[in-house]
Amino acid sequence: MAIDGKTVTKANQVNVLGHPQGVVFSPDSQYVYVGNMLDQKISILQVANGQVADTGQVVAVGGPPASMR
Repeated sequence: MAIDGKTVTKANQVNVLGHPQGVVFSPDSQYVYVGNMLDQKISILQVANGQVADTGQVVAVGGPPASMR
């Protein structure tokens, strides 16, 4: 995604697991963590050169990850 003032432009799209609910960026903005309610897992995405890519890594959380912080 690109942000220019108040304009946000979609860069690309990545599919994640069932019913995404909650998104958290790493402090260095290099990773995005997406909570997936149906699968009870967190998808780990990488941000590089203005694009988001699926790392293929997921973390099982044993419950809905809706309260991710």
